[in-house]
Amino acid sequence: MENKIGITDEGILRNIEYKLTNFKHKLIDESYLFNEETIFSLKYLEKLHIFLFSDIYEEDDCKIRDSISELTRKKLQMLLDKIKALTCDMNKDELANCIYDIWKEQIFLGGNTRILRTFLKVYCYGYNIHIDHNFDEDILDDYFIPRLMEEIVGKKDNIVVK
Repeated sequence: MENKIGITDEGILRNIEYKLTNFKHKLIDESYLFNEETIFSLKYLEKLHIFLFSDIYEEDDCKIRDSISELTRKKLQMLLDKIKALTCDMNKDELANCIYDIWKEQIFLGGNTRILRTFLKVYCYGYNIHIDHNFDEDILDDYFIPRLMEEIVGKKDNIVVK
């Protein structure tokens, strides 16, 4: 992905990207619009990605990769539907597995963990679901999906995801 702010030093660009996406992630507290009808869609994930990254990258680079097959898109939509169904009878192990399975597909060119973390924030706030995660904590480049999965289920010793 080419950045639209003209920075050529990868370290500086990564630092700016993390600072800006962390700031925008925190803005979601005051400004997110929770809509139960749209949150469980790939289009919603794409809108979150555009929101977080479009100040740095062209909007087309912030969309779901064209190479993601229709079969994969259907699988991902089924996982989002499963998360929606979990809302009534919360099973945090299943939630962690669904988030992890979506993450494994790496549907964006970058920022897949940050997008799922932002989705999870909106989801948890919208449905008043508590997980052991500090959504105000900055995410850095050493932040990996297994840590988020552990925090969803509230276990620090063993990861339960597949």
